[in-house]
Amino acid sequence: MASVSQLTSGAAETATSVSETTTTVEEDLNRRGMTHSKGKAGFDLGQKNAEISRAGLKSIEDTINSMNRIKEQMDSIAAIWLSG
Repeated sequence: MASVSQLTSGAAETATSVSETTTTVEEDLNRRGMTHSKGKAGFDLGQKNAEISRAGLKSIEDTINSMNRIKEQMDSIAAIWLSG
């Protein structure tokens, strides 16, 4: 009877240890999942910011090109006006 009691006690301790280990592993996996999710969100945000920056740069380049065309036209008008 004492042997059965010891076996039962040992099995209960093992079950408790397994349960605690499982809980620890689950918590670790959850933390890693949250870290991964946050990392992916940061990466996605960085990608979006890069897209916005490229679009902004293109807009600035287009504006500069337009301003240069206006300057060329104004120079032409000034040359005609001054020669006339």
